[in-house]
Amino acid sequence: MRSHPLLRRIVKRLFEFCRGLLYIAVLGALLSLAYLSLVGFPGWLMERVRSVLNSGPVAVEAASVRLRLPCSLSVRQARLFWKGAVGPPAAEAARLLVRLDPAAPWKGTPLVRALSVRDGVFRPELVRLAPLPGPRPGGQPPDLHLKVDFQRCLVWGQRVQSLSLDLHLAKGAVLAERIRGQLRDGDRVGRFSGRVRYEPATDTLSVDLQTALDPTLLLPLLENRRCHFLARFFQRFAFGPAPPDVQLSCATTLAPETPLTAEGSFALRDASYLGVPFRAADGRLRLTLTPAASEVRVAPLSIVRPEGRADGGFTVVSGPAGGHVDFDAVSSLDPQALTRMIDILTFGFWEAWAYAPPYRAQARGRVYYPDPAGSAFHGRVAFGSFGSARLALSEAEAELRMSGPTVFVEHVRGALCGGSVTGAVAVVLPAEAAGRTGYRVNGGAAGVDFAALTRLLQGGATNDYRGVFSTVFELEGSTEDPRLERLSGRGSVRVKDGRVFMLPLFGGFSGFMTRVIPGLDFILRQTDAKASFVIRGGRIYADRAIIDGDVLSLTARGWYAFDGRLDFDVQARLLKEHTLGGRLLSTAIYPLSKLLEMKLTGTLDRPRWRPANLPLNFLERLRGDEPPAAGPLLAPEAENGRPPAPPPAP
Repeated sequence: MRSHPLLRRIVKRLFEFCRGLLYIAVLGALLSLAYLSLVGFPGWLMERVRSVLNSGPVAVEAASVRLRLPCSLSVRQARLFWKGAVGPPAAEAARLLVRLDPAAPWKGTPLVRALSVRDGVFRPELVRLAPLPGPRPGGQPPDLHLKVDFQRCLVWGQRVQSLSLDLHLAKGAVLAERIRGQLRDGDRVGRFSGRVRYEPATDTLSVDLQTALDPTLLLPLLENRRCHFLARFFQRFAFGPAPPDVQLSCATTLAPETPLTAEGSFALRDASYLGVPFRAADGRLRLTLTPAASEVRVAPLSIVRPEGRADGGFTVVSGPAGGHVDFDAVSSLDPQALTRMIDILTFGFWEAWAYAPPYRAQARGRVYYPDPAGSAFHGRVAFGSFGSARLALSEAEAELRMSGPTVFVEHVRGALCGGSVTGAVAVVLPAEAAGRTGYRVNGGAAGVDFAALTRLLQGGATNDYRGVFSTVFELEGSTEDPRLERLSGRGSVRVKDGRVFMLPLFGGFSGFMTRVIPGLDFILRQTDAKASFVIRGGRIYADRAIIDGDVLSLTARGWYAFDGRLDFDVQARLLKEHTLGGRLLSTAIYPLSKLLEMKLTGTLDRPRWRPANLPLNFLERLRGDEPPAAGPLLAPEAENGRPPAPPPAP
C-alpha cells in the first residue's frame, strides 16, 4: 500500500527539522566547548560550581576554570581554605588539572579520577581531618581511587620537584601507595618512594619509606617543623656522589603529645661524619621525637675506613638545655678519627702526639654537651707506636676514662729502646670554650738502652754512649702554654754504666781535663749519672746532679731553661763520691778541688765551659802552652765583643 504523499512530506520535514536541531545542538555544544576551553567558565557557572564545592568543610577559590578536552578541567590560581581557620590557605596551586570520568554517574564511582598540581604550596598543619564518608544505603562504604601528581611544590617549606601517588579510600582507611618523589637543590638530587596508611578509627598513621637522598636536602622541612636537633645532626654529614640508602618504618598516633617513632636501616658509601671520611657505614636506626626531646639511636653500626673498622652503636639525646651521647664501640680505626666521630677528645689531644697502626680500641660511656660536667666513659687503646715525632713507644697501650671534665689516660705501658715505660695522664677540660686545658702527667722508664735513646733524640747520629737509662717524673701544666712557662713538676734521672762524659755537652770539660791530665779521656768513659730536678717558671732546676766515675766525679747545681740556655756550677772530685777513699781524698785535696770548679753556660747546642776560680788561660800557662783559641772545647763568654745569639726555643 502506497503511503500518502502528504504524510511523506510531513515526515521528511520533521526529519529535516530534527536534523537541523541536532546540527544546532552539536554546533552549540561545540561552541560551548570552545568557549569553555578558550575563555573559561562564565561567572554564573563558576558560582554554581563554587556553591557545590563549598557546601562541605572547605572553601575553594579559583581565578579561572577551563575545559580541557577530552574530559579535564584546568584551574588557575586555585586556593583551598578550611572553614573556621584564620590565616593563609591550606593549599594553593598556580595550576590544577582535574581529570574527570564522564561515566562515573552510571558506574557509581567518583567523578574525579586524577589530579595534577603544578607550582603548589601545601600547609598540612592547617588541614583538619573530617570524618570519612559513611556507607552507601546498601551498606558498603564508598571506594575512592585517585591518581595524584605534583610538580614543583612546597610542603612545609620543603621544595618537592616531583611527587606521584595512588590515593585509595577503602574499608574506612586512607592509603597512599606507589609513592614516587624527587627533591632537588642545585646539582643535588634525592629520590624517595613508599606507602602511607591512615586509620581514622584509631587515629593511627603508618609509613614505609625508602630513600636515596642527601638528608641535608630535608633541612627546610626540619627547620619549618622545629626539628632543630635533627637538622644539626644531619649537618654533621657530608656525602659523595652516591647518596645514602635509607629504609624507614613509622607507626604512630596523631594525638597531641604522642611521640613520633621511626625505625629503619641505612647504607652509606664514601661519606664523612664530623669531618671524618669513611668508605662505608651500615646499620639500623631508631628515631624518637617528642615536644620535649629528640633521640637518635644507631645500633648496630659498622664503619669501614682504609686502616680498619669500628663496630658498635651510639645514642644522641637532645633537649632544650643540651643533651648527651651514649656510645659503645670496638674499633681498629685511627683513634683520632674514632674520638672525633664520638665527639670526645676534640681539643687538640691527638695532634700533640705521633702514632702508628695497628690500632685497637674499646670504649663505652656517656658524654654531655655543651657542658661536659657529668660525662663518663671508659676504654682501652693500643698502638703499634705512640709518642712524639722523635721518641715513640712501641707496642703502646693505655686505659682511657672520663669523669666529669677530666680525661684520664691510665696504665700507660710500652717498650722503648729495649726498656719499658709506664705512666698516666690526666687532662682537665675547661668549663668554657675559651678556658685553659690543664694536664697532669706522671711516669717512669726503666732498662732503656742509653745509646739507642740518645740516637733517637739526636736524629739517628751514631754514638757509643752505652749505659742503661731510667727516670721517674711528675708534671703539671696547660696546653695553652707553648713556652712552658707555667709547667711545674719534679723527678729524677739515672744512667748506669754509661759514657756520660762522651756527650757533646761535656766536650768542653773533657777537653779541658785531658789537657791537664793526659790520658784521662779513656778513664772518663765509664761513669754513672743521676740527678733530681724540679720544674718551675720555665726552667728545670737541679740542686745536686752527680756523675760518678772510677777516677773522676762531678757534682753540679744550676738550671736549664726551655729556651735552651744553661747555667750550672760544676765541682770536679777524684774517685767516686760515695766511697770512703773518695771522701778522704776529697777532704785532703779540697784546696785543689776548688781550683777545678767549672762554670757551664751557653746552650745545649753550644755549651761553654770555663774555670770558675782561675783565669781562662791559667792552666795553659802552667804547662807552657799558648792560650787556646775560642772553640767548642773552651769557648769565651763573647766573640767579637758580642755574645752569640741563643738558639731558637725548642
